Amino acid sequence: MGNKAVFKRHVDPDIFKSFIKSRGVSIRQLGSLCATNERTIRRILQDKEITLNVALDLSRYFDADFETMFGVDDSNSWRYAVVHIIKNVR
Repeated sequence: MGNKAVFKRHVDPDIFKSFIKSRGVSIRQLGSLCATNERTIRRILQDKEITLNVALDLSRYFDADFETMFGVDDSNSWRYAVVHIIKNVR
């Protein structure tokens, strides 16, 4: 596995559940419709955090931004992740 960085952000379970419900998709259906499985989605709701890779997968599937799907994350760890990503993508 090596030195691969894993970035996580906060998820508000109520906002995420409301979001997928507004799109007419259940957690079970979502697991079969995108590259993220049902068990991972349920773990996200339980742990109240999501990895960047899964967040990007869901964002692409729904064509929505992170704040709309998961709520606001103003934590220092997410702020650090965003700065780190921006610096390394350029």
